Amino acid sequence: MARHFLFIICFLLILLESIGAITTNQFPTQNIRGRILDKDTMTPLPGANVVLLSSSPVSGTTTDENGYYELTDIPVGRVSLKFSFIGYHPQIIENISLSSGKELILNIQLEEKVIMGKEVTIVGEQRKDRPANEMAKVSARSFTVEETERYAGSRDDVARMVQNYAGVIGNDDSRNDIVIRGNSPTGLLWRLQGMDIPNPNHFGATGTTGGPVSMLNNSLLTNSDFMTSAFPAEYGNATAGVFDLQMRQGNNRQYEFLGQMGFNGFEAGAEGPFSARGNASFLINYRYSTLSIFDKLGFNFGTSGIPYYQDLSFKADFQSTPLGKISVFGLGGISDIEIWDSREKGDPQTDLYNTTGYDLTNGVDMGLAGMTSSKILNETTYIKTTLGISGHRNRVILDSLSDDRLDKFANYRSSFIEKNINLSSYLNKKINKHHIVKGGVYYKRLAYNYNDSAYNRDLDKLEVITNESGNTSLWQPWAQWLYKINDKLEFTTGFHLSYFGLTEETVLEPRAALTWHLKPGQALSLGYGLHSQTAPLYLYFSEVRNQQGEYIRPNLDLPMTKSRHLVLSYNRRLGEKTRLKLETYYQHLFDVAVDQSHKTSYSMLNEGANFYISFPDYLQATGTGWNYGLEVTLEQFLRNGFYYLFTGSLFESKYKDTSGRVHSTTFNNNFVFNLLAGKEFIINTKDADKRKSINVDIKTTWSGGKRKTPFEVIQRDGEYKQAFNYDRAFGIRLKDYFRTDLSFGYRIDGKKVTQEWGIEISNLFNTQNIFDEDFDIETGEVDYTYQLGFLFVPHYRIIF
Repeated sequence: MARHFLFIICFLLILLESIGAITTNQFPTQNIRGRILDKDTMTPLPGANVVLLSSSPVSGTTTDENGYYELTDIPVGRVSLKFSFIGYHPQIIENISLSSGKELILNIQLEEKVIMGKEVTIVGEQRKDRPANEMAKVSARSFTVEETERYAGSRDDVARMVQNYAGVIGNDDSRNDIVIRGNSPTGLLWRLQGMDIPNPNHFGATGTTGGPVSMLNNSLLTNSDFMTSAFPAEYGNATAGVFDLQMRQGNNRQYEFLGQMGFNGFEAGAEGPFSARGNASFLINYRYSTLSIFDKLGFNFGTSGIPYYQDLSFKADFQSTPLGKISVFGLGGISDIEIWDSREKGDPQTDLYNTTGYDLTNGVDMGLAGMTSSKILNETTYIKTTLGISGHRNRVILDSLSDDRLDKFANYRSSFIEKNINLSSYLNKKINKHHIVKGGVYYKRLAYNYNDSAYNRDLDKLEVITNESGNTSLWQPWAQWLYKINDKLEFTTGFHLSYFGLTEETVLEPRAALTWHLKPGQALSLGYGLHSQTAPLYLYFSEVRNQQGEYIRPNLDLPMTKSRHLVLSYNRRLGEKTRLKLETYYQHLFDVAVDQSHKTSYSMLNEGANFYISFPDYLQATGTGWNYGLEVTLEQFLRNGFYYLFTGSLFESKYKDTSGRVHSTTFNNNFVFNLLAGKEFIINTKDADKRKSINVDIKTTWSGGKRKTPFEVIQRDGEYKQAFNYDRAFGIRLKDYFRTDLSFGYRIDGKKVTQEWGIEISNLFNTQNIFDEDFDIETGEVDYTYQLGFLFVPHYRIIF
């Protein structure tokens, strides 16, 4: 611990030493450019105004006939811009970072006014959190890549970043599962560039949506949407939320490079034009794990198994083709880990992942590639089509150990492979200022190859659980209508239809939302939606023996889980930079898979936050569940270098098992509060060719502890065992989770190069947060495994 604090003190002294006397600050300069489009038709807006508000005197420019603009030789630092066009609501972007090592490219979409003449200010025109998808009226917000880098404890991971938002729980240091309003994280839909994608995390098990380390590289992303309830009709096969991610476009004029070292690995990135004459561009990024190196330096990651992983992301854009604008994108990653208790030298109770008495070998590979075409048909209509493929493979070898941990015995083997073909297309039509319609279809061809087996004590050998290969399909046609009654009142409605070829089930899902701008700076919104989701595909093919000794598949006709969402939201702007949001909701889940045998309190609503999904042999869709709660968000966007974010959630998450008993779900933590704040300090320096700054960010999270099922200790066959009381499943809530993270950063903008140094300190006060219970079969005693303790990780980045 002492050497950790000594390292921090030395780092801060180096930073302070760089502070010089106050001089005239003629900082390095950089360019700002981009394109301005009509939000509903994607057509360019020639003659639109671009004003640099942060300059003195105020300067600006206008767009050309194709909607392009450019501002040159702008001093680096925080800049604010206003984009406006006659007949459209203006848009203001404030305090965005302009660095010397990279041009700032801002592509803006302006929304046409419904009422002309008198100037009408709509709520949210300056809100950075407003979702890009204008059909999303409740429980949705946009986020920027800058936020993922700014929030302490996020580790440059978008999944961990959204855990700071209201309604999202993040009290598991080992994984980045997105638990929304008490729902299972399996209910989340990941979408990239308009394409549904598999679990984008290293070591992400089949059927889950989270993992320890994200494959998504935040430096390649642009503003994206995160939705937590009653999402628009274009999204389906999800019951909890949607993460709709967009990759940015590479620089089409000059080459730029990035090098980085941090918690997630060594990274190298490049972007630039394919040729000097065209508008085509590319960007690519590769990353390799650094955790093995940190392990040798003495850092404690809470596990004896050190993960090895690498990933690659890319995107290429072609502006003018017969098919319109073409984007080609891809993401892939491979990961392997060996968590072997036979190698354990210390106390296994200090290991987050270790299972005493077993050797676990796990490997996960994921890859996807796609192409998107955006074609403008006329001044009011465009069509967007995406074609892509994806694959996910999960390999598990689990061996049990003898008492002396010298001999191994095969316990479990699995190889799950899924390959998907995705095709989606939709048409967007702006009928007039009041009416916008949007509709299309999403098709998935789902191919699979599942093989797993487990040790059967009676047979004294591995017995096949699943052995199946084949393919099926999921069809999802949808349509949505946005009616802008006036600039104060908007209504949207639509439907999503899901047809699952394996079970031949069809579900019609209505969606609707209403937003009323009470007065400038205030809005009230109401949203409703029915949402459905298939079970993890391999669950349908589970094989068991009946009383006649024949293998059967009892889960083959399992229907989709359904969830009704009802949300009421209130937004209020408190001054220019501060906003308050209150939201209350109710969700009713039905057709939930539960244990058909009535022997346990099992429900699929409790799965997804682990490295596997377990389920009984016989399932039936008679379970129900419900979530309700109240959320508050108080946020000040960056102002004079300072920001803060407070989010609070009070909620209940319950379910009913096959016997009619009501329990808390495993995700019913009851409350979660987050407080984040940060400040950027500009350093006055004698060197006029450099701009230097220091940023300090802090985050504190307090939430209810994990849920556990009570049990009695019994002795049988010379061993102590746990007799669980399923009448009170998840009836005990463990000690509350409390953690504070702190980060420091130092940045230098030179003439053409930007460099950043940083330290991320996790669990600043070394709080012992319970990870799990550990039961000793020899003594009958229960001990606790704790989550990550005090940990700091250095960070370095160079952009040129």
